[in-house]
Amino acid sequence: MIYFIQGIVTRKIKIGFSKNPSTRLSRLQTGSPDELVIIGVAIGDMSIEKILHDKFSENHSHGEWFNDCEKIREFIRIYCHTDSVELSVYMNEVALAGGTVRALTPLDKVEIMVMQNSLIERLNRCLSKF
Repeated sequence: MIYFIQGIVTRKIKIGFSKNPSTRLSRLQTGSPDELVIIGVAIGDMSIEKILHDKFSENHSHGEWFNDCEKIREFIRIYCHTDSVELSVYMNEVALAGGTVRALTPLDKVEIMVMQNSLIERLNRCLSKF
């Protein structure tokens, strides 16, 4: 999953990929003096993460951290689970399923590639408006 984690004080936003964003948040929190919160999660893999890093590069701060900006906020509003209850339910469902609902078949992999390509195209169209 793609996650957006934000520092409460610094307002910096980390855009990353993890099978378990809650665990990732805990690990990041251990090394951070700032309180961190998940502000959005979306279906996606490392290729989507890279696209997002490239699209928001003008707001890049350091590593995978970005300065808070309306472009990122709008993306989160449109494409991500953001409500705390919705986020909790969604991440619990994924965690209970072990990060996947069942073993993938070759047909599933083709369908996923088609969906990812469609998502990438939609994402590029959306982000080209910014």
